[in-house]
Amino acid sequence: MHIQMTDTLIGYALSNIRNQFSTNNELGVEISPSLVELKELSYLDLSMNSFGGIKVPEFIGRLTELRYLSLSGASFSGSVTSFLGNLLNLQVLDLSFYSEKPAENDLEWLRGLSFLEHLSFGGLDLSKVADSWLHTVNSHSPSLPELDLPECQLLDLLSSLPSLSLLFWYSDLSNNAFNSSTFPEWIFELSNLCAS
Repeated sequence: MHIQMTDTLIGYALSNIRNQFSTNNELGVEISPSLVELKELSYLDLSMNSFGGIKVPEFIGRLTELRYLSLSGASFSGSVTSFLGNLLNLQVLDLSFYSEKPAENDLEWLRGLSFLEHLSFGGLDLSKVADSWLHTVNSHSPSLPELDLPECQLLDLLSSLPSLSLLFWYSDLSNNAFNSSTFPEWIFELSNLCAS
């Protein structure tokens, strides 16, 4: 776990609480609600800790100063969509390899996250939102420079999407089973693309 606070405790950070060289990176199965008392908390990285399938505590949605949140591979369960939309200052959101489907059947909760600079859904099944995922991201987070969607079970790329080149300059679409034998024109406007 890595947490960082700004303003009153500039530069104060608790970092590398787990042994980075161990495969058993468990913090336990409880995150204290007292975390909400850290009013200036801007960075919270819970990635790669085994929380044993507990639900993500909804009080994380009250950490409104968060700019960075990673729940990647942390063995949480349940949807996070009910509270992530409250984190209006988020710049980096990493839900890659979340143990269950965090987004259910839509991505509308992205609506208020207009400051996102990096969004990672790597390893999540986005097949149920396949028809709308790119339009949703494009319309709700118009200045998103980095979008990571490897291994998301995406099958199709939309043939047209105006102003996509303004959307992101880097995208990882690797390890998806795209049906199309031809790629849409907008894909060639990307500055950096990872696809395999």
